[in-house]
Amino acid sequence: MAQLDAIPWESFLRDDWQQRPRLFRQLLKDFEAPLSGEELAGLALESDVESRLVLGTPERGWRVRHGPFTEADFHETPDADWTLLVQDVEKHLPDLAWLVDFFEGLPAWRFDDLMVSYAAPGGSVGPHVDAYDVFLLQGSGRRHWWIDNRPDAPRGETDANGLRLLSSFTPNQDWILEPGDVLYLPPGVPHHGVALEACTTWSIGLRAPGITDILAELIEDLEAGPDAPPLLSDPQRQMASHPLEIDAGSRRRAREQLRNLLQDDRLLDRALGRALSAPKPGFLDLEPGPGEHRKLNTLTRDDALERNPAARVALLPADGVQPAVLYLNGQGMDIPAAAQPLIEALTRHRLTHVETILPLLSDIQSRTLLQDLLDGGYWKAL
Repeated sequence: MAQLDAIPWESFLRDDWQQRPRLFRQLLKDFEAPLSGEELAGLALESDVESRLVLGTPERGWRVRHGPFTEADFHETPDADWTLLVQDVEKHLPDLAWLVDFFEGLPAWRFDDLMVSYAAPGGSVGPHVDAYDVFLLQGSGRRHWWIDNRPDAPRGETDANGLRLLSSFTPNQDWILEPGDVLYLPPGVPHHGVALEACTTWSIGLRAPGITDILAELIEDLEAGPDAPPLLSDPQRQMASHPLEIDAGSRRRAREQLRNLLQDDRLLDRALGRALSAPKPGFLDLEPGPGEHRKLNTLTRDDALERNPAARVALLPADGVQPAVLYLNGQGMDIPAAAQPLIEALTRHRLTHVETILPLLSDIQSRTLLQDLLDGGYWKAL
């Protein structure tokens, strides 16, 4: 097992997060990639796994193929200049979710997926920018990374047979990463990585919903509420001077009503909770653990409960008036006051030892809630 040289979270979040790249040498000491290139290729054969095969170089051009693949596809790959990328590896192989634990200085709802790539010598996906934060962990072999961290770096893109690549890329900084090294890149930093030898790279991708996603959830909450969404009102309006004109008074009243709506913090909080926990396509339905491992009366103090890596979970704390809300794949669940200590303990870490929560299961509401979480596949007993 690799030993973590802890990220200095306080200084990192203050000085680097979403501001500038940062290289952590040997962040995971003695790291041995828990998945080989052959095993990754085997995963890419599955029909429910999102995967890509990128072949080429900036000089010769690019070709992209999408999985699922066959064994023959990999037998036909050249000796160099290709990369296999597999998304959501931690969801398909939950035993690898422990890698995400190294980044607990960030909220779990920020995490998107663990993408693993295998590259033959010279393998690359071309110079590009990403819209999200990413930690690039070198798993095996070595990779040469170039970046352009100038604020005015050109970011114009072109389509290269299905790849969104930079039209122009002039790097001003580079590193060679070895196993255990981690490179953090904030959104929008032009970068380009090339395998110096056969290697694997483990990309811990972060996410954030778009503001329009939050607004869409806000509208859905309003429409699903017990009262009809408010209509635009205009009492004591002036007589129309033009039959088609949207007059200044009408525009002002509409803006005021919208601003008043956005002053409802709890409404916005709930919309945010739904947006932050929205499930990824392909992971809408969770598979619960085996029936004999889902019953509370079969759990022992030596067991552990693991949050399903495929579940999107976020917790909206109680505010003194409204109860806490646990968001599970985009749906909110009000938490009874008696069960709040249980939920606080259960959501603190990805893995929770049953021994630590036994004292919190003395009431029927807490036991029922935990049973529902197990039956829904959001948590599993180990």
